[in-house]
Amino acid sequence: MNKISMKSLPIKIKAGLVSFAIVGVAANCQQLNAATCSCAGVSLSDNINIADFEAEKFRLYVGYSYHDISRLVEKSRTIVDDTGRERTTETLGLTLNYGINKNWAITANINYVEHFRNISLNNSAGESSSGIGDTLIVLSYAPQKITPFEFNQFAFGVGLKIDTGKNDEGMPIPFAEDLQPGQGSNGYSFWAHYARSFSQKADWLFFIDGNFQSNEENSRGYSYEQELSIASGVSYSSDANWSARLALTWRKADAHTRASSTLPNTGGEWIDFSPSFSYALNEKHSLGGSVRIPLSRDLEGELQFTTKQLFSVYYAYQW
Repeated sequence: MNKISMKSLPIKIKAGLVSFAIVGVAANCQQLNAATCSCAGVSLSDNINIADFEAEKFRLYVGYSYHDISRLVEKSRTIVDDTGRERTTETLGLTLNYGINKNWAITANINYVEHFRNISLNNSAGESSSGIGDTLIVLSYAPQKITPFEFNQFAFGVGLKIDTGKNDEGMPIPFAEDLQPGQGSNGYSFWAHYARSFSQKADWLFFIDGNFQSNEENSRGYSYEQELSIASGVSYSSDANWSARLALTWRKADAHTRASSTLPNTGGEWIDFSPSFSYALNEKHSLGGSVRIPLSRDLEGELQFTTKQLFSVYYAYQW
């Protein structure tokens, strides 16, 4: 995780010339196949909870996420951009989880992603790219779960990302790396989870989750390199079949590379606030949703597009 040090673009932001600097960054992104702004869609890891499974039960999640990646940031300062440019992704995700027994589970996740962006200043129609994302398979082990007599829970996981994702399409230029972090490449990940209840009823929980990811190069020599995220917060489950969760997430990402050369305006650190909810319609069917609210950023390079808003909804069926 020492790859965050990187070269910066030769763009100087001066009073009265902010729009000129913005155009310069957009042009550089075009020259680097348009994936040098840390602005890919929803990560596969967002759809995984390694401790949430039941023995010998399947659970299928169908989810939709909308990610607006139009906020322009210099280091940690938001830049006012009145040009009307935008970057968005819409993601339809399928996640299948199976509890092998009370301690072991396996989870598979794949997404279909549509990415749209308009980074021109001439009100053009913009550019779009869409396709199947990569596949993530996670094997998880929960040696201890919360019960009326045990207030602590532990879980660990190891993941394998397989490059099933589309990697060569986009009009008028290819920018499949913008679809999803690490698109079109193999990779691996490690997971850890801890939770503690405050009573035998276990309605209130404190939790902390950690995730480390590493990505190889895709067929065009592009790599998202490594990323570490830690989330912590509290959750509440009521007797009325609904639950809520509040989490703070810190994420640190390496600068991206192409052909082993560091790309400008990629990588950095983020802190987000994520409230979420779920409602069980019955024993088999449930609904849920979440939002991600950016709180703090410390980004590499001169300017980066990053998350403005993100919301997700899902339906789950267990059998």
